[in-house]
Amino acid sequence: MKFIAKFFYRIARAAKRRLKRLWYLALGAKIGEYANVEFLSLEGADRVNIGPAANFGRNTTIIAYENGLSSGRVVIGGASYLGQNSVVLAGKSVVIGRRVMIGPSCLIVDTDHGFRDLEIPMACQLGNSEDIMIDEGAWIAGGVSILKGVTIGAGAVVGAGAVVTKSIPSFEIWAGVPARKIGTREVEPNPRLD
Repeated sequence: MKFIAKFFYRIARAAKRRLKRLWYLALGAKIGEYANVEFLSLEGADRVNIGPAANFGRNTTIIAYENGLSSGRVVIGGASYLGQNSVVLAGKSVVIGRRVMIGPSCLIVDTDHGFRDLEIPMACQLGNSEDIMIDEGAWIAGGVSILKGVTIGAGAVVGAGAVVTKSIPSFEIWAGVPARKIGTREVEPNPRLD
């Protein structure tokens, strides 16, 4: 009996995954082959491009919004992973390269709120938007916040809970609030290969 229940559960889950993919494609999203969007919540689908074999943890949200002046766009490279409860908000552009690992509960936001004019409520003020780029092979640990105008270089590592406000060069390790350099990734000789 358990075998039959598992069999039907797998069929239902596969059908749900395919229907959700078809729904996002109908809304205009570009989704690569074998990308798993089963747990993804997507707004502004026509401005989102997901590469092949990209994967998303439960409750992952991507919002490419329009603010009247500009439209946000999101590009996620092939074989990248966004962990559960992660959020990507794009008012301008968020580009995540291939094979990027993003841990759970991360926030990537390319826009801030305006607050300078005391006569206008903050909710009505336009903020500034600047592109975010996360290059190929970077690893973003859990709970990291990446703010506007940041580029994270290829192979860089960002430690858990960091708040990234400055660009990170390739193969550097950053952590803290605000994030700062704590090391570099260096290729060490492997005696087994000599």
